[in-house]
Amino acid sequence: MSLGLILKEGMEERFARHGRTGAAFRAAMKAIGVGLIPIKEENAANTLSAPWFPESIDPADFMKAMGATGVIIAGGLLPELKTKYFRVGHMGSVNRNDLLATVAAIESALTKCGHKFEAGSGLQTVNTML
Repeated sequence: MSLGLILKEGMEERFARHGRTGAAFRAAMKAIGVGLIPIKEENAANTLSAPWFPESIDPADFMKAMGATGVIIAGGLLPELKTKYFRVGHMGSVNRNDLLATVAAIESALTKCGHKFEAGSGLQTVNTML
């Protein structure tokens, strides 16, 4: 089934969609004041993003708040940095609605943790780009 969907969409369009989705997610994070690994956009992956936890929040509180939203994200993997960032996948069949739900959950969790930003600015960024 998955292979059929990939073939129906076409590899070039699939890669292009991953590029648009990744760029929109990264722009949304920047709009809400969240930095990313890597720093330079041209070095970013189109299938996975690694946002830094804002210094003003407790990462454990953020992960707990995210868990309450029902949106699944992953913790960091790099041993020396794993408590400083989280990971969000945006590949495969991820679509605009999935991305909006994820950004909304991140905005909600950040707000609960006390991070200051213009509410809805990440969502507006996704809406503008996709």
